[in-house]
Amino acid sequence: MVVESTGAHPEAIVDLTDGSMAVRGRAVLGEERERLWSRWRDYSSSKDDLDAYAALRSSLTAVVVLERRA
Repeated sequence: MVVESTGAHPEAIVDLTDGSMAVRGRAVLGEERERLWSRWRDYSSSKDDLDAYAALRSSLTAVVVLERRA
C-alpha cells in the first residue's frame, strides 16, 4: 500500500504466515501519531537511527494504521 493513496484507495490485502487479511489503512496524526511513533522507536534496533532517517525527509514521516476489514 502506498501511503499517499490511503485517502483514495485505503483498502489492501496483507499476507500473513497463516493466510491473507483484508485491511483498510488510515494515516494518523497528532497525539495518536506521536504515541505510535514512540512505540515504534521502542521496537527499532537503533532508536537514534529511526529519528535520524525521519529527519532526512522534507515532510513528516507518515504513520499508517492497518485495521481489519469485515
